Amino acid sequence: MQSEDGHSTWGRFVYQELLAPERIVFVNSFSDAEGNVIPPPFEDPWPTEIVNTVTLTEANGRTMVTLRAAPVRATEEEVRVFLAGFDSMAEGYGGTFERLAEVLR
Repeated sequence: MQSEDGHSTWGRFVYQELLAPERIVFVNSFSDAEGNVIPPPFEDPWPTEIVNTVTLTEANGRTMVTLRAAPVRATEEEVRVFLAGFDSMAEGYGGTFERLAEVLR
């Protein structure tokens, strides 16, 4: 990901399960350009790795997407900061899905 000022941020995604068309499980983290896991670029203690589960189900002819995320091997403080950031994460994911909906229309 590259910001408007030209700063690059890298991410690493390690897929643990791909069960088409129902579920994707992956661990994501920040990384350097070579894919090595690095500490998050935040001042607050954020977990280094987060396991994400994306579940797709059908409901009334529409696809429902459920996202679940949890810190991996995190300290108590990292878990606390992660949970405190839930509203911000929900807003970020919500914006992403809104943009996807626009593209699909």
